[in-house]
Amino acid sequence: MSDVREMTAVQAGLSSERQIQIALQAIDSLGGQATTEQIYAAITQELPLGIALSQQGRDTLRSLISRDAVERGYIEPYNPDRPGWRIAPDGHEYLRAAQESLGVEAENTFPVDIEPPQPTTSEDQTVRPFDPKLIRVDQRMMSIFQVMLKIQRHDIDLQPDFQRNVVWDPTRQSRLIESILLRIPLPAFYLDATAEDKWLVVDGLQRLTTLKRFYFDNKDLPEGELPLVLTNLEFLDDLEGKQFKQLPRNLQRLIEDTELNLYVIRPETPPEVKFTIFSRVNTGGLVLTPQEIRHALFQGWATHFLEELTRLPEFLSATTGSISSRRMDDRECALRFLAFHMTDYTLYGRREQRDKSGRIIKQSLDGFLSEAMEQINALGKAGNEDRLAELREAFRQAMLNAEAIFGPYAFRKMYKRGTKRTQISKPLFEVWSALLQQYDRSALESKREAIIDGFIALMNDSDFNKAVSLGTGSIWSVHTRFERVAVLLEEVVG
Repeated sequence: MSDVREMTAVQAGLSSERQIQIALQAIDSLGGQATTEQIYAAITQELPLGIALSQQGRDTLRSLISRDAVERGYIEPYNPDRPGWRIAPDGHEYLRAAQESLGVEAENTFPVDIEPPQPTTSEDQTVRPFDPKLIRVDQRMMSIFQVMLKIQRHDIDLQPDFQRNVVWDPTRQSRLIESILLRIPLPAFYLDATAEDKWLVVDGLQRLTTLKRFYFDNKDLPEGELPLVLTNLEFLDDLEGKQFKQLPRNLQRLIEDTELNLYVIRPETPPEVKFTIFSRVNTGGLVLTPQEIRHALFQGWATHFLEELTRLPEFLSATTGSISSRRMDDRECALRFLAFHMTDYTLYGRREQRDKSGRIIKQSLDGFLSEAMEQINALGKAGNEDRLAELREAFRQAMLNAEAIFGPYAFRKMYKRGTKRTQISKPLFEVWSALLQQYDRSALESKREAIIDGFIALMNDSDFNKAVSLGTGSIWSVHTRFERVAVLLEEVVG
């Protein structure tokens, strides 16, 4: 006998309004078009475990879609021969308002792993992002005493720019120390040894910071950082309020002699392999963003140059200061411009290699952006100040041009005029900044209204909307958005 019960969505706790929202999300996440069955599937996924949509529920939902949502102007049929629906401009507005009321960022609401079909390869040419044989990681066992000595000598970097804002609270720190005293093994630590004179912590920063705060006195800690005092322990109540120096010597030795399992990424490991390692092993309180990983991997001219660009008044004005710097979203936007300014979009994704097994290694967006940082580092090391100045000025002009055309709506999705501003879209920032930079500002301003109308038409086109919303790093998405905007500018501006 089946344990699945059938009922309507309302009986299962989904109001009619919520069903319409889910339907719109489903349509939008599928590139702006969806069949009735796909909408049914999306609603079913929202039902509690053990509940299935009854026939009455399906009939009610069909009525909600074909009558209520259509009458409100949220959706429209797109194919008379199939029960398919397309989201309308008013539907986009309604959906955005609903998301904002829930505290959801529109740019990150929908799945990014649904991509249009890509050209397939033969069975002996499996596509992989890199050759796994290139992974070079050494395992080392070191005592806490040895690790603290390395930290004291600044051989291990505990102050990376991208993790300074995240710190464990005293209770969590204290219980880590308690775990060591209880002889509970700690998870492994991952460190990057690209710079042989200083290791960068890939995973385990908060644990090492906790050990440092507990082990050292005031005089050995950075200014403003206080020693850890044990608090809220679960088992070792007699150690409450104590610092390391106040522990009995046998407990001090236990901590110092405890061995940590370190995995050290060797310098010869290729950047794209390190990128994957960084993104997979980080298990702490902060999951690194792709740009934070790039920042860690390509320290030098590139990291400083990106920071400089994001402080330009033209960038801050064009983006209305709304791109957060806390997780380096602003630097990723600047990097996207540089990458597509230095390398024509038509070359994106065309570079591929083969590993020793003959498998194709495709270039990803992460790899493309990483290569751009490598190029900037190379320019800096070569002392090519003229080229860096050209890039800086090109970025500045791109920001001025974008603001001249779109004002406070620059780099944001627009489905019709007079609507509330949406989040800044990284794919739109990338394509508009890279292409607008090539034009004279006066020529753009004279065609301002036509450019805006053309952009609104693009955003209401299912293929373009998909190219800036779903799987945005795919070759299809990148080429589609660049080609469509390039054609728009060529037709309107010339």
